[in-house]
Amino acid sequence: VARSGTATTIEQHSQYRACMAAPATCTALRMGNAQVTGTIPSEITAFTRLLQIHLYTNRLTGTIPTELGMLTTLTYMSFAGNQLTGTVPSELGALTRIEKWGLERNELTSTIPTELAALTRLTIMYMCNNTNLCGYIPAGVTPDYHSLHCPQGALADTNLGYPCPSTAPSASPSWSPTDAVGSAAPTGSPARTYMCIPSSKCECVPLHHF
Repeated sequence: VARSGTATTIEQHSQYRACMAAPATCTALRMGNAQVTGTIPSEITAFTRLLQIHLYTNRLTGTIPTELGMLTTLTYMSFAGNQLTGTVPSELGALTRIEKWGLERNELTSTIPTELAALTRLTIMYMCNNTNLCGYIPAGVTPDYHSLHCPQGALADTNLGYPCPSTAPSASPSWSPTDAVGSAAPTGSPARTYMCIPSSKCECVPLHHF
């Protein structure tokens, strides 16, 4: 399948057209940095053997289709650097083979659905630069902290860790390394959540410090 092609929308891209012609053999959509516009078509679910979706650094708008949860063979998905809006669909919790995904640098809102805790193979999840994401990280979801994509942290420039609508705490309370994802805040602290960062030495940090 050709990796390049002049396109206005995903449907007009040579990769997508080739996959539509032979959906049972399509294993990857590589349209990163391809100046693609428009929305993500729900018909993408016709590619039942799809392993990878590369749609980063384009000009995509609209929402993430709930139908993507039907692509249970996916191991990699990146929609980073677009203008996607709406929520992270709970249906993505069905992608139990997913290992890496990128949703950073979009305009996503609301919370991370608890269904994502089922993604036990997920090792990298970039959500940074979605300033309207808020609420708590479900227990079991532990995104990679440091990356070139999110140099300030996988959840930087979001409001994750605060109730929706998010409000900043009046003071920075103390915290201890025993706190983890989904745990209660220390006594006298504002309501928020903590996560344990995978590293050579596990270190827990309050999410609103990202």
